[in-house]
Amino acid sequence: MTGYWLSRWIENSEIDTLDVARQRLSDPRAAEELIFGAVDDHTKKAILPLPEARHQLVASSGLNVSGALACASTECIKKQVDQILYRSWHYFDNVLVTGLSPWSAIDTLKIVGPEAARDKILRHIDVLLYIRNIGAADVIRFSERPNYCLEHLQQHAHEAGILSDVEDVTERLGRLLEKEAAFLALKETPAGLKFALKFPSVDYVNTGTYGARPLPTSDVLAGIVSREAARGIVAQLIRDSAFARLNEASLGQAARLSDPLVTNAATGAPTSGDVAFNLSLPVIDRLPVAELLAVRHHEAADFQAFRKALQRAITERLSAISSGDTAESVADSVYEDIIEPALITLDRKVDHAAKIFAKKSVVAASVGTVATTVGLLAFPPITAAGLAVLVGGMLVNYNELLKERKEVELSDLYFLWRLTDKAAAHVS
Repeated sequence: MTGYWLSRWIENSEIDTLDVARQRLSDPRAAEELIFGAVDDHTKKAILPLPEARHQLVASSGLNVSGALACASTECIKKQVDQILYRSWHYFDNVLVTGLSPWSAIDTLKIVGPEAARDKILRHIDVLLYIRNIGAADVIRFSERPNYCLEHLQQHAHEAGILSDVEDVTERLGRLLEKEAAFLALKETPAGLKFALKFPSVDYVNTGTYGARPLPTSDVLAGIVSREAARGIVAQLIRDSAFARLNEASLGQAARLSDPLVTNAATGAPTSGDVAFNLSLPVIDRLPVAELLAVRHHEAADFQAFRKALQRAITERLSAISSGDTAESVADSVYEDIIEPALITLDRKVDHAAKIFAKKSVVAASVGTVATTVGLLAFPPITAAGLAVLVGGMLVNYNELLKERKEVELSDLYFLWRLTDKAAAHVS
């Protein structure tokens, strides 16, 4: 996370808790110096590709860590972090996100005041500390995106390889937002109409003051704000698409309102990364994200075997898709036709052994008493070649059970199977 201005500050200042950060920024001038220093640093940098990684995801709309065009509360952003990780852990090495822009902090400083700017910085520092504490600092990477002129979005779209009619997409999105828009607050002030307008589909509340005279009705104001929000969302998608192309990365978005805009214009077909992002794996989101990442790290060899198997399955499906197939439909078929049957097979193998050794009476033949451990994965140890035991009247060959255990543990989906078992245990 060292490329992000707030990350550098908490590392250089040795910030390990929010209380320490709050203390360091207790003087409003400290926050101002931090913000203006970050802006000065940004103006000297060009937007360059990040160091190459094999599997990268660019987080776009609906997976927003910056707080722009989305819910900006600390808890909302932490939930977005969790969602990013749940949707990327099984395939991607890195997720490229944007954090708090120093220009956004400057706007808050100038318009609202130094205390509000400091509070905004502290909210994002809280998120950074959360990312570090759950073990995601090596996965989530903060990156700069190009700033685009809103008056030339069509040109920027073509440069990003997007052939959609930007004005048409923006207009349609504006109408969708206007239909669902709901005022949380609307008050006439000397400066104009002060408003807070919510757009549920993108989990975004737009706040501001409209001062043009004569003041519009609430319906007219909702239309004006909706169109402005739509243009901002479309600009964000174009920017993120261009950045994904620059880094040869997949684009991940949870908000589906602008799908026509981000269709891959070059090939017209989804990539392996697109399919992996849309792949919904069973009950994994019941497992705390910190535990999920810890298992992936500590059992890296099993994870790599699982990911390679997943990539093979996706590649095979993509080689046989028709022109109308989407990333979502391919992902559904990968799960339903390949992953789910394999997990069921593993379940049956393990259940078979568990039922045998859950019997109350275990009598060893030829070698005396053999101690066994009862449990889902607790296969008994082998004590002699060809050993057979009588369990509840049934003769069982230990070598056959050993073979079954090996088949389970050597399965490419063994890693995923164990995770689903862990996740299920959290709700049982």
